[in-house]
Amino acid sequence: MISSIIIKNNPVVTRPYFMQSLQPDEFTGYNHDIRAMGGFWSCKFSMAGDLVDLEEYIENGLGRDIKAFDENGDTAFHGLIVELKLNLPNAEISISLLDMANRVQIRYLTASGGLIKRSTAYNDTASQALYGIKEKIFSGAIISSSTEVNQAAQKLLSQYKYPSSPINTPKNNSGGISLSIIAHGYVRTLDWRVYNQTVNTGTENISTQIAAVITAVGQFIASTSITANTSPVLQLQDADKLAWNVIEGATQLGDVSNNRYVVGVYEDRKLTYAQATGSTITDVNYITEALSESGDFYDRKSGVKLDMASIRPNKWVRYTDILGSLSDGTDLFTDPRATYIESVNYSDPDRVSITGTRGALAEMIMAKAGFGGVTV
Repeated sequence: MISSIIIKNNPVVTRPYFMQSLQPDEFTGYNHDIRAMGGFWSCKFSMAGDLVDLEEYIENGLGRDIKAFDENGDTAFHGLIVELKLNLPNAEISISLLDMANRVQIRYLTASGGLIKRSTAYNDTASQALYGIKEKIFSGAIISSSTEVNQAAQKLLSQYKYPSSPINTPKNNSGGISLSIIAHGYVRTLDWRVYNQTVNTGTENISTQIAAVITAVGQFIASTSITANTSPVLQLQDADKLAWNVIEGATQLGDVSNNRYVVGVYEDRKLTYAQATGSTITDVNYITEALSESGDFYDRKSGVKLDMASIRPNKWVRYTDILGSLSDGTDLFTDPRATYIESVNYSDPDRVSITGTRGALAEMIMAKAGFGGVTV
């Protein structure tokens, strides 16, 4: 169960101090999603309150830092507000960071079959101070004049540099006045930035490349824990890939021994890159019963019942009340009673849905062969 939600001004950007603590009777519909590839991914809930206070969120709330805590006081989710919707009896006012961009460029051609060129990169520093740097690279057609393409980039920046707030009239809103909040985990700010590296050629270790990406464009990443992985990847990056796509693609390759790696950003904005949890019987983290109506999870070692809000991916869960005639094997990949948790979707007060796999070994091998990445 979520015991509290703390909403604060984001420490990365320039905003006045703000702090609000929500107790369980002050929010409804809490839900979060956590992924083995990504970490804290998304969170949503609604809150009621005085109209003036809720309007203040529409004016200033985007980008604020959110931490949700379970009953033990541990972090259940950490991210930042990316969408807000003020629900009124005869209107909905929405505002979002998703389509906003305060750094803009255009990719274009000067002739059919020619080399791709880029316009000047234009920045709105006032917006960047409020929200952080959020890039968008548009694809243009064949344009012969660099002056023309630069003018277009400037116009696009003026259109996208601040969040828009459309007002809609719903058919019927019988729920009174409330504010709906959507937050994203900090890993998704790596989708705000492009990573290019054209100085060095050749290869570098995967772990070295991930560290380089974070150093270059990880504005919202406070710290890292990056396990060394000497598998090589190309240093040259000149395709305007989003930083998260670069990191995710490198991670999907695993290591030279075909061990899977995972990467995610969790509490306190810390990025962790490490080998995925092992697959022997002693690596089981959670146990549960397939026939249980409550669906409770227990810690395998201690037997203690777990707060469902604390369940994490990149762990194994094993069902203890089915297929009892099978003997314990040495590899969880071959145990039909066990599954590797790829993602966790939690809904307050005590409901969890997991998406499991057998560890995505086949997808990793396909990625190393150049046939695409892991799909989960």
